Amino acid sequence: MEILFSESTGEIDLSADRATLSHLADLLARGSGSMSADPAPNPPLGQTPLTHLSVQSVDGEPVVVVADTESHSLSIAGDSAFLKIFADNVQAIAEIDDGGHLHIDFYPDHPYLGEGSAPLVVNSPHGETPKARTL
Repeated sequence: MEILFSESTGEIDLSADRATLSHLADLLARGSGSMSADPAPNPPLGQTPLTHLSVQSVDGEPVVVVADTESHSLSIAGDSAFLKIFADNVQAIAEIDDGGHLHIDFYPDHPYLGEGSAPLVVNSPHGETPKARTL
């Protein structure tokens, strides 16, 4: 798994293989746990690699995704019911057989994210772009 934080946009970009994304979905569904990420060997200018991800259940709270560049960590915390929805979304991107990505961004009345949550992009294990098809 590789996690990069963009200093200019505040966006977090997460890439991983299918098994790792499924493991992340499991942590989210359980509402607790942590995992390590591989440090990006040559991160693009303005991108900070995050090497630790933790999940914590917080009763009654919407999910908040927070990057801490000092500790190089990503934390995801929120009510277990909201974390389960998040888990289902991550599992769905893990299981697709094509490229693509999932944007997880806060907006007013979001079904599970809380205000102040950093924007997160979860990439398909097959890359960011869906394959071209001929009909």
